[in-house]
Amino acid sequence: MQADVRIEAGERAPAMVISREAVVENGGEKIVYVPLSGEEFRRQEVKPGGGYGGKVAVLEGLKASET
Repeated sequence: MQADVRIEAGERAPAMVISREAVVENGGEKIVYVPLSGEEFRRQEVKPGGGYGGKVAVLEGLKASET
């Protein structure tokens, strides 16, 4: 038996990919800690997308310069 299959996945959205372990759930929020300087960090809420293996896409809340 053989079949041809086509899956429509929709439009691809640009996203950063970070380690799944970097995303922490706290009170229903998904957050990451962004390094500021030395040992200072800022808490930042993010909207994670799909993931694969140990990585997850960040759709909102994080800039490339903050990784």
